[in-house]
Order: sequence, then C-alpha cells, then structure tokens
Amino acid sequence: MRAFKGRSAYPYGLIKAIKKVAGYRSKLERDYAFVLQAMKLSGEIQDWRYEEVTFRLAFDTRYLPDFMVIPQDGAIEFHEVKGLRTQTGRQKFEMAVEKFPWFKWVFVTRDNGAWRFSPHARHYDRRKP
Repeated sequence: MRAFKGRSAYPYGLIKAIKKVAGYRSKLERDYAFVLQAMKLSGEIQDWRYEEVTFRLAFDTRYLPDFMVIPQDGAIEFHEVKGLRTQTGRQKFEMAVEKFPWFKWVFVTRDNGAWRFSPHARHYDRRKP
C-alpha cells in the first residue's frame, strides 16, 4: 500500500527539480539543487540556475560554476559544489574569486549528510559603506 495513494509527498516545484536529475553532472549537485529549490519555495532566495554562466579566466581557460544563486537582496552568488576538492577545480575557483571579486563565491560540501557552506573571504561585501 502506498503512503500517499498516488499523490506525491513533494510540492510541485520540487517535483520539477526531481525530473531534471539527468541534467546534473553528479548526485551531489542534484541533491544541492533540491536544497536550492526548497529555499526558493520558502522565500529564502529569489532564484537559482544550474551552470548558467561561464567565466573566462585566461586565454583558453574557462570556469563554469555549478550554481548561480540570487538571494533576496538581489546580489549574485556563485556556488561550487564538490565532494572532493580537486587541485584543478580549486585553482579555477581561486582564479575566479581573484578576477571577479564583486560576486559572492561559496564553496559547498556535504559531510555526513550535513551541508557545509564556506563563503570565500575575499568576496566583495555589499553591506560595507
């Protein structure tokens, strides 16, 4: 016997995110998309996009952050989701932070089921006068 008798336990917005599973590069990114969609539905953030913006870091070097997040204050954040911190991925992240300091950059990991957010210290803080 099914618990919900044909009805889903998730709100419609989360179901739309679930259907996009095949479009993610990893299960961790897919799971983080669920978190962002729940934050959007609850009003914590305005919107989010997956792999929306590519940055040119140097000649023939590009960086594609995992998520672009728009919080309620309208600032633009880029979230990089990693299970393992690879040297190449970390170097490109650091280069992007250095070259584009006016965005907020967040490194996201998951440790024993808990999400860990590491905002980069060198990002531009819009709250300062």
